[in-house]
Amino acid sequence: VVAMEAGSLDAGFLGPGAMWLPAAGRVKVLGVNLLDLGNVVLGQPDGGTTMASLKGKTVGVSEGTSGEMILRQALGKAGMTLNDIQKVNLDPATLVPAFIAGRVAAAAIWYPPAGTILEKVPGAKLLSSDREFYPELAPLSAFVARKESVVENREGLVRLMAVLQDAMDYRMDNLDDAIRLTAGLTTLSEEITGSIFRSKT
Repeated sequence: VVAMEAGSLDAGFLGPGAMWLPAAGRVKVLGVNLLDLGNVVLGQPDGGTTMASLKGKTVGVSEGTSGEMILRQALGKAGMTLNDIQKVNLDPATLVPAFIAGRVAAAAIWYPPAGTILEKVPGAKLLSSDREFYPELAPLSAFVARKESVVENREGLVRLMAVLQDAMDYRMDNLDDAIRLTAGLTTLSEEITGSIFRSKT
């Protein structure tokens, strides 16, 4: 969004944790991508099995993202707030290895980084996920554009959305193939990739 505001990008993608940015008028929504139920709180294998077990412990999260969104929701459901944990602000590239190395008790994150954690730490425990709060809360991800580009490059953005719509239709109609293709483009297994795709609607 900062790059769009600076004029460096015409369009981009936002997860549910950042959907407040178009709501605040900083960018325009071009179209909804999907209902994103892939945000989770993962705990260490030797930790507890509930959010309450995180009281006083270190939890890694990227502030202002859907990771923080699910963390706040999960803590609230457990009768807790961010004040009840030791929150550490880490970007995903730092949070994943920190969890794998055991430097944080839990990670509030989304797929595909969550898939990497589950592959590297098979005993990681799912403490909470978006599915607990659906359909009362329905986190959406979307394609967005720079406000000026909607006027100046309307034709290009319409063509972009046409291609993305074709891709989304293919994903919905050919889920197994989409899982296989995605696994081939990433370092994740088809099992993990499948769990990512099936956690999103």
